[in-house]
Amino acid sequence: MPRRCSQAWSPRGPPHASSAKAETAQLSRNPCRSRGLRSLLRGVREAGEAKAGVLKLVADGAIPADQPLAEATRMTERRFGAGFYPGSPLIAAQLLRSTDVIHLMEMHPAEHKALKRAMRGHNVHIHQRDGYEGVLAISPPTPRRGLVLIDPSYEIKTEYLRVADFVIGLHEKWPQATVMVWYPILKAGLHEAMAARLVGSAGYGAP
Repeated sequence: MPRRCSQAWSPRGPPHASSAKAETAQLSRNPCRSRGLRSLLRGVREAGEAKAGVLKLVADGAIPADQPLAEATRMTERRFGAGFYPGSPLIAAQLLRSTDVIHLMEMHPAEHKALKRAMRGHNVHIHQRDGYEGVLAISPPTPRRGLVLIDPSYEIKTEYLRVADFVIGLHEKWPQATVMVWYPILKAGLHEAMAARLVGSAGYGAP
């Protein structure tokens, strides 16, 4: 069973240009990536993907300088050095206003400590708990406007349908939430059953 973490972000201020992302709950893909940042020294494949992907886009100016991803990348390099780039928790934190609150959840003790080292601030709360359970436990937030991003590892084939069931259950508890699901599109097509269950639950018929 892969370890999971989650992230939740709650707004307390008035509407804002970025308020569509003002409340986030996330299940990260991998606990070593949920530390808040990623190291180019950890794994040849991951380093190569980063250099040919997001870091190249930033270096080539393909991402506007004021775009949150570019800002988070610069902030991470200033704080941790050129060998690091931001994971999703740091990118989300870059979007926080002073009145927003972010909740991060990680089960594994070592990764939980690493996440606490990387993520600091008066509006950051880090919990050692399962992401699926944690997001449901803090839902619905107040106010109820928010975004939920789900991107587990999908290391287990049943993860796809578990994500679908989780989204359905979350929507029943927090119908105002906007939910985003990340998933890989592989030749095996395991994502198709997940998509069909989600679309069917919404009453739209076949995807």
